[in-house]
Amino acid sequence: MYRPPFKGPGLKRKRPSRSRRKEHDSTGQRADRKVLQLCSQVARTLEQVLAEQEADDLRDLMVDSVTPAPDGSHLLVTVRPLNTTADPLALIARLNEVASDLRMEVAGAITRRRAPSFTFRVVPPNASAETVT
Repeated sequence: MYRPPFKGPGLKRKRPSRSRRKEHDSTGQRADRKVLQLCSQVARTLEQVLAEQEADDLRDLMVDSVTPAPDGSHLLVTVRPLNTTADPLALIARLNEVASDLRMEVAGAITRRRAPSFTFRVVPPNASAETVT
């Protein structure tokens, strides 16, 4: 005769904790923790790589933010020129020229199977990234 195992008090399965803090992106959707971690790694790496560039126009750029656009495979990189007379369109064209080199440097610094691609946005030196669309 089969007898099921005894399930006394204290042997019930516990539900997983729901106390994790949910972070949301600008669209109100839940942003994945790993994607946010990737964005911060990419921001740090791009800061270092841009600071080491030979061209003055790229060396004078500061990475303002890196956000997923729409996910971790493509990132929106917001940069701010330190030079107030810099032309934003020329900076975007220059960043697009060296995007493959930047992507290669980021690929060496992060641990992912595929390095993300970038879209660049230049904000004026005196504006905040949140107010610029």
